[in-house]
Order: sequence, then C-alpha cells, then structure tokens
Amino acid sequence: MTGTDGGGRYMPQYLAGLNDMEIARACGVSSGAVFQWRRRRGLPSHVVSTADRYRADYEAGLNDREIAERHGVTRLAVSGWRNRRGLPPVTGPRKGGPPRTDRYAADYAAGLTDTQIAAVHGVNRASVAGWRRRRGLASNAADRSLR
Repeated sequence: MTGTDGGGRYMPQYLAGLNDMEIARACGVSSGAVFQWRRRRGLPSHVVSTADRYRADYEAGLNDREIAERHGVTRLAVSGWRNRRGLPPVTGPRKGGPPRTDRYAADYAAGLTDTQIAAVHGVNRASVAGWRRRRGLASNAADRSLR
C-alpha cells in the first residue's frame, strides 16, 4: 500500500463483523494485508466456524441446496452436517396444486375407475389401484361377476 495502511477502508468492514477474507474481498486487497493491519492494532479476528455459518443459514430457513451454493460445498456436505446434529431438513411448501392423491380422491368419489383416474393424471393404473387399496377403498369398476 502506498502511504496509507488501509485502516479507513478496513475498519467499517471489521466493525460490521466481516472476517479477514471478507474484508480483503470487499477492499480488493490480500487477506494477508488485512491480517497485518488487524494485528498492528491488536484486534481479534472475526473467525466464524463453518458450522456456525451453516447453522445461521439453516435457522434463516435456507435448505441444504441453498446453504451449499452459498458456501461453495456440495449438498451432501450440508446434509451430513445437518444429520450429525439431528436437525430435520428445511422443506418449503410444495409447488403446484394439491397433492395428487387428493385429486385421486375427488375422481374416485365421482365414480371414475382406476384406469380412468390414471389416464386423467398421466400415471399408471397400478399406482391408482395401490393408492385405493391402501385406503381400503373398493374398485369403482363394474362388477364383472354380473356379466
């Protein structure tokens, strides 16, 4: 640096709680320059552990993918951190309409057969039949024994 030690640029960043790397990035200098400036003034570093950063983002409602993107790591690294601490995943509201099974119920109540419900929703007939059996519902198909 020429003629100045950068204190005027670094101090506001330091007081805002940024660590050496973040101050250096914001001021366009090396982290070593910020470290030397901080050491000359006897200022402690603002080291925040990775776990603390993940925790802050987790508590802010970010999901694993968003936390991973923010910190330049994989989603699996974040989910591993979260699982080791026994934290549940952050899930947002589902996009789209009501769950498909709610729509199956409306069509079943209207008298549609498994095949018809499957065609309407673009799924396999066996998926609809399984959904119906898990709920103890009888088939809407015409009784074949009467034929």
